[in-house]
Amino acid sequence: MNVELQRPRVNEDIKDYARSLGYGKTLANRLLAETDHIRFGLFGGIHNGKPLRARQFFPALPPCPQYEGENALLLESEFNNRLPKVVGKLLLTDATAFSESYLEGIGGNDLEAVANLAVDIARKKEHAPIIRVVFGATTEMPIRGLSYILSPLSYMDNLRGDILPMPQLQVIFAHHLSSELNGMNKEDKKIVGEQAKKLAAVARGFINGAYPELADKVVFAEDVSFGDNTQYQELLSHLKNVAEVAIDPKTAEALQAKANNNGNGANSLSYASAHILMHDINLPDLLQPLFTDQSSLMLPTAIISMGGRQEYDFYNIRQCVKQVLIKNRVDSFLPTIQFFTRHHTPPYIPDRNGDILLDDVVNGESIDAKAVGVAASYDLRYLERSLEAKGISIQEAISYR
Repeated sequence: MNVELQRPRVNEDIKDYARSLGYGKTLANRLLAETDHIRFGLFGGIHNGKPLRARQFFPALPPCPQYEGENALLLESEFNNRLPKVVGKLLLTDATAFSESYLEGIGGNDLEAVANLAVDIARKKEHAPIIRVVFGATTEMPIRGLSYILSPLSYMDNLRGDILPMPQLQVIFAHHLSSELNGMNKEDKKIVGEQAKKLAAVARGFINGAYPELADKVVFAEDVSFGDNTQYQELLSHLKNVAEVAIDPKTAEALQAKANNNGNGANSLSYASAHILMHDINLPDLLQPLFTDQSSLMLPTAIISMGGRQEYDFYNIRQCVKQVLIKNRVDSFLPTIQFFTRHHTPPYIPDRNGDILLDDVVNGESIDAKAVGVAASYDLRYLERSLEAKGISIQEAISYR
């Protein structure tokens, strides 16, 4: 939901606004100091293209909780101490943590979800947010796919401590639906499934070796077979019908252009609607674990999604559809927060100007002399830099599997 209250313009107005919601002077000052260090840009919403600052964040705050009873002062003190720290963790106000995350933006319509989640966590209210990153279908998985998983891992690494509960990271391979919408034949669909499982095995082994403290918080899953699941098909069809009337002409044109560029113009709305299934609705029956010996898939109360720049148009469509369905009292949507990474080209699709494939590295081929496109080179540098911080090369990361 877009938030545009009487948007404060100077610090004193911002603090006065917070106090009007019941936040004390000291807490308002601490929140203002914390939000001064936010480095995210806003993608979508009424503040699209602007840096996220206190003047955008404070109007998203809910009323401050009021405590009663003999422990009221203690509970209020704990809340006042925790809330700025929680906001700082969720929005990566630490400069090093932000740099290591490879994140650059946050959904402009998601500030209320961030603020509500922060307040709930600061109140120590039971909450089970999950982080989700979703891979589409590919017959040739780049090694850059690991960087898509490293970004949320870095975010989770920053959450360690006693301030926030550690969320579960769900790495989803939506290859059944993606390959169906991409019109792939039976043989290619088989290869797509194999590529997904290969990257999952490599990533799982790497996480166990390099991030052992997070390993039990990471699960790998795939979507169920689309062609054999009537519920899956009916949900997608319904969301597509809503999207057809919900999105504005400019967004529809951008979506169609992107789909035509990828050779999938006929299924552009279906593909966009599939993003809602993966990022905005709790649908446990549509996901199945890739490994039997991993933690169970948690049922989320909120979803923190992470995706590359190509997700921007899909994000806008998700917001349009959600607004229509919420107006019609459809209550199956979860609170969602969308972070945008710096990936220009989807890291599960080879850069057309050159890339390094997962199979190349797994098969022990020399990768030093391979031509790599500019977009892919940035992701590879991020991957190499992140691995070097752990004292690991790309080849060593592969050997963990």
